[in-house]
Amino acid sequence: MGCEAEELRHVPLFALLDEDETAVLAGQVEIKSFAPRDRIYKIGARRVRPM
Repeated sequence: MGCEAEELRHVPLFALLDEDETAVLAGQVEIKSFAPRDRIYKIGARRVRPM
C-alpha cells in the first residue's frame, strides 16, 4: 500500500527528491499514525518484515 507523492513533499527529509524519485518512494511507503507516547520500536527488538 502506497501513499500520495504530495504527502512526501511536505517532509524535509525528502525535499531534494525529484518528481520521479518521490513517486517511486510513495509507492513503497505506508503512512501510519501514532498517538503521543506510543512505542513504535523497542531497542534490541527483532525487525519485523512485511510479507
